[in-house]
Amino acid sequence: VVIAIAVIRTLPGPRPDRTINDPKFEKAAIAICEKEIPKLRAVKREEDTDDPLEKETAKQVDEVADELEKIVAKLQALEVRSADQVAVDGWFASYADFISAGRHYAEALRGGNEKVYNEVDNEGIKPLEEIRDFGRANHLDACIP
Repeated sequence: VVIAIAVIRTLPGPRPDRTINDPKFEKAAIAICEKEIPKLRAVKREEDTDDPLEKETAKQVDEVADELEKIVAKLQALEVRSADQVAVDGWFASYADFISAGRHYAEALRGGNEKVYNEVDNEGIKPLEEIRDFGRANHLDACIP
């Protein structure tokens, strides 16, 4: 999953055409994302744990999902031009799907059945691609987890 996310996040290519035109929203969203999103990126924990790797990973995924929900709530509180509201709401829906996929993956990890968590580990790819595409198109790269 981490490798897939890294590949999706860094795919080169031309920037898609804008889907919104709201400089005020863009500036405010970038300010939030530049402060908050880097904190979510995977870091190696130095603390020792007796938990099996799957349970520790599930805990980390849930923590990231909790923080990402808070970030999305901040973004949703921003004022958006009415002409752009539908597109922005679609972006928020992609975040909700991404967070849900992460929680489903964490649940599967806690279950400890490798077959099950391997089946659900790709659920977050499509919503992350949607988040990335919207972010790139609208110069909100800082908001791509």
